[in-house]
Amino acid sequence: MRPAAPQILLLLAAFITGWGPPASPALPDIGDPAGQALSPAAERRIGQALLQELRRKRLVLEDPPALTYLRGLGAELVAAAGEPAPAFTFFLVRDRSINAFAAPGGHIGVHAGLILAAERESELAGVLAHEMAHVTQRHLARTFDEARRMTLPAAAALLAAALLGARSPEAGEAALAAGMAGLAQHRVNFTRANEREADRIGIEILLRAGISPEGLVRFFGRLQRERSLYGGEPPEFLSTHPVTPSRIADARARIPPRTKGRQDRLAYQLVRARVEVLTAEDAAAVESRFRKAVATGTHAVTAAARYGLALALLRRGKAAEAERILMALQHEDPDRILYRIGLARARLEAGRKAAALALLEQSLRLYPGNPLLVRAHAEALLEAGRPEQARKRLQPLIRPETDDPGLYALYARVAEAAGHRAEAHRAQAEVYFLNGQVDAAIQQLEQALRLARSDYYEASRIRARLGEIKDYARAMQARHP
Repeated sequence: MRPAAPQILLLLAAFITGWGPPASPALPDIGDPAGQALSPAAERRIGQALLQELRRKRLVLEDPPALTYLRGLGAELVAAAGEPAPAFTFFLVRDRSINAFAAPGGHIGVHAGLILAAERESELAGVLAHEMAHVTQRHLARTFDEARRMTLPAAAALLAAALLGARSPEAGEAALAAGMAGLAQHRVNFTRANEREADRIGIEILLRAGISPEGLVRFFGRLQRERSLYGGEPPEFLSTHPVTPSRIADARARIPPRTKGRQDRLAYQLVRARVEVLTAEDAAAVESRFRKAVATGTHAVTAAARYGLALALLRRGKAAEAERILMALQHEDPDRILYRIGLARARLEAGRKAAALALLEQSLRLYPGNPLLVRAHAEALLEAGRPEQARKRLQPLIRPETDDPGLYALYARVAEAAGHRAEAHRAQAEVYFLNGQVDAAIQQLEQALRLARSDYYEASRIRARLGEIKDYARAMQARHP
């Protein structure tokens, strides 16, 4: 589907955020007046509502290993950004278009297609740093009075439609038309200034993080060349982030001579292979591609090609062959947790539950508390018919700040299987809440409360959470975020 035009996207993002106007179209940083119009807490609510909307539409890729990697890389960049830095939330969008976006409240969405297009980790890091700069420099900056008459769900739906290049039947197009004629060209020009500002700040972040900023320049250049070579519609990223030869030259000129920095890591290439398998529409075709790459040695990183082939085989139900590949990888690189998790999964798929559990238990002795291993172990315990042990294994991962619907869904399953029905309903409520189904979350908590009336402490926890979510539901319907 054709992405939203750049001016529509920027007008819409500004329409939702509710910040004050810039002092001058020539200024790339609008300064304090923006902060006076919308509080950081309100920004976070808008960003949270957007993420809930994307999850409700099943557009978020909730893969724990890939998300752990992305958030780890994001944390490196946030640390390098210096103080004061807003809180950032990095997430993956299940879409193979080449795109990334910054949304209110420090929410950074990365499309699967961007990871597949970024050939090295430094390229992905460059895009992340660029998007972070849009947030820190307050580039989502202008509003219309109509924004004050929108609820947060409606605003989030409209923003999601623009960011993903889709049409929103709930929101309609009347809001987009308001004020468009007189401001469109002004916003395009202002956006170009913002893009250069984001390039400059992003390069500074990369340099402080010890990551080569050449990746950002190389990625922009490759996208521009491919667009010129093949013609047609540009990638979504170029639609919303216009790239010109002068801008690329300007970015390159900002990199100090003889600058060194990290270009790539195996961790990135493994996640890249993982994302390719998880998002491929044709399981047989992705298996064939990785098999050919392994056989011919044409993949840039042999280990990543073998890992991708193993995952593709698992997706196709060929657990025995996948296990052989993963055993060899784990032997060559025994500290690689992704190999251990993959090998355990292959053994489970092959019906070798005891061997899978033994590997995971040995791995947890080496890496105690590792969240990916803990989760994999709990899944294996549940499949082995030991739900109470799985429940106890997962409990340390369940915290008030946990933002992982998949983790809560797993906990709901193990709690139900272990006979803790109130806990299961409470966990399922969090799944619904994070997926934007607030009414269903309230219903789950009400069921949990009925089941837990004889347990004073459990009932108190449920009652408190029920009050929080009801307060949230009322705030979501308010027209002044």
